[in-house]
Amino acid sequence: MLIAMKNILILSTLLFLLVGCYKLEFDGNTFYTVKGRITDSTNHAMPNFQISIANMALYRGYAISAVGYTDINGNFTLTFPASNGYYYLTLQGGYYTYGRDNSANHPYNNNNISIDTSSFQNYFANLNNIKVYKP
Repeated sequence: MLIAMKNILILSTLLFLLVGCYKLEFDGNTFYTVKGRITDSTNHAMPNFQISIANMALYRGYAISAVGYTDINGNFTLTFPASNGYYYLTLQGGYYTYGRDNSANHPYNNNNISIDTSSFQNYFANLNNIKVYKP
C-alpha cells in the first residue's frame, strides 16, 4: 500500500511539472502574415469585420497577438509573432464558419479557424475566401 501511494505521488508530481512548464512564449524575431477575404453566406463582402489571431498553448497560455478589420471589399492582412503555441484566426463575436468536413462549427463556442504555419511559404499564407454565418 505504501509503495502504491509513493508511486502515485511521484507520478502526480511529474505530471504537474510537465503540464506546468508548458507556457506560451513568443519569438520576437519571427513574424507570420496571413491574408484572406471574409464574405457572408451569399458571398457578399463583410466590411469592417473584426478578426484576430489567438495563440494558445497546451493547458497554459492564451494571447491575442494581432487584431484587425476587413476593408470595404472584405479583405484583411494580419501579421503576428511566432510562438510555441497553436494559432487560430478568431472571428468577430457571434459568427462561425463551416468545418473542413462541411459540418457547421457550433456558433457559440467555436468561431476559431486553425492556422497551420507549416504550410506557409516564406512566412506567408493566403487563407483565400472565408465564408461566415450568423445563427
